[in-house]
Amino acid sequence: MSKQSADTVFAILTLVCWAFLAVVLVLALGSLVSGRVKAAFSDLRDLLDGQTLPLAWVISLVALTGSLAYSEVFHLVPCRYCWFQRIGIYPLAIILGIAVFTGDRSVKKYVLGLNIPTILVSIWHVLIERFPELESVGTSCDPTNPCSAIVVEKFGIITLPVMALTTSVTVAVLMLLTRSSPLDDEIEDPDLVADVDEAEEDAETVGAPTSA
Repeated sequence: MSKQSADTVFAILTLVCWAFLAVVLVLALGSLVSGRVKAAFSDLRDLLDGQTLPLAWVISLVALTGSLAYSEVFHLVPCRYCWFQRIGIYPLAIILGIAVFTGDRSVKKYVLGLNIPTILVSIWHVLIERFPELESVGTSCDPTNPCSAIVVEKFGIITLPVMALTTSVTVAVLMLLTRSSPLDDEIEDPDLVADVDEAEEDAETVGAPTSA
């Protein structure tokens, strides 16, 4: 695959994430003022229940693969802020992978702990790309490999920092949508349900009037 093809593929995946984030944002805001929208938002969470961790894992794997392809295959040297973003994204492929296979939903707090700093770094990197004069603030970037250099740009807005920001935000939103425990109908113990039904039948028998 050529670099141009890779740019297009990853840009399209970024747009898909934007569409998902837009839907979640609209439903989340709408649920504050409309009971019907709140029900739709709950339905979305139900639909995604059990899928948020695998989706987040796949996204982190794609981000890891893409960043390595750009640096190792297309020989783009990561700038300093790119490395900071990689530090926040790369561990997710391992952490989320373990969580998927163990069913550990509590992993979301660790993922968010990595995502929030990464989001902040990505926002700053995007601002530096758009306003190169900001790069003179501090001494964090290498003059020979400036963070303001745009080496990938599709659709006039999607660059590598934008992709990294989208990855982190999407994973964070998936974590926020992850329920702390599975849906009730998925965790009901059949034996417990049977005991409850039996107890209800006994209660009805005791309370039933006797004939003269």
